[in-house]
Formats: sequence, structure tokens, C-alpha cells
Amino acid sequence: MKKLLSVLALIIAGSIMVCLAAEPAAPAKAPAATKQVMPCYVCTMCKTMAMEPGKCPNCGMDMAAMHMLNVKDGMAYCCSCAADCKCTMKEGADTKKCSCGKDVAPVSLKGKYVCGCGPDCKCNTVSDKPGKCQCGEDMKKVK
Repeated sequence: MKKLLSVLALIIAGSIMVCLAAEPAAPAKAPAATKQVMPCYVCTMCKTMAMEPGKCPNCGMDMAAMHMLNVKDGMAYCCSCAADCKCTMKEGADTKKCSCGKDVAPVSLKGKYVCGCGPDCKCNTVSDKPGKCQCGEDMKKVK
């Protein structure tokens, strides 16, 4: 019996030593960063924007789900193909089409809050309320 206990003790001690000597598993790699798709809701008649679905406060039409491609000079440029679309703003001067060829709706952001990090801002953050942008800058009200 003592021999059996000694063998078991050696097996357990050996197992512990193997576990301690083993290299730690590599940490799981973080997924590659993806472009954040920000949904917005646009009245195609009045060109007004809301952050939540519903009816246009001006004309009562249903707001269409879209996603923002770009925010610049108090305007949001929204893709008209769908809220979950992954296309981007077409390079160059053509702001009327997105990269998938669909129409881009320019929408006034008057009364909304946008990131205040400057003219080269890439955050494209818009809110109904003041506060901080995801980049840490204060949001500024569009007048």
C-alpha cells in the first residue's frame, strides 16, 4: 500500500511540474477593428434626421433607416441603401453617390451635437444631447 501511495504521489508531483513548466497559452487575439456603422433615421421628404426610428416631426412621414457615411460642416451624408450597409463615401468630389453606387442623402444636423475635434474629424459622432464624443472631445451644437 505504501508503494502504491508513493507511486501516486510521484505521478501527481510530476503532473504538477509539467503543468507549471508548460508555456502559458497565447492570449486570444483581439478581432480586427471594424468600421462602426452608425444608424440614423432620415425623412427623405424634409431631409431631417433623428437618432431613433419613428415619424418625421415636420411632415409625419416614416423615417427611413440609413447609416452615416460622413459628417462635415453641419451636414450628415447618409447612405440610402440601408442602415446596416457597409459602403463608404465615394472618394473625390462626388458626394451624391456612396461606394456601392446608391444615392447619398445630405441631411442638416441643425440642433444636433457633433464631435468637436476639428475639420479633419473622422469620428462622425452625432447625438441628440451634449456630452463627450467617443474620442473624448466635447460635442458641439450645430446651429
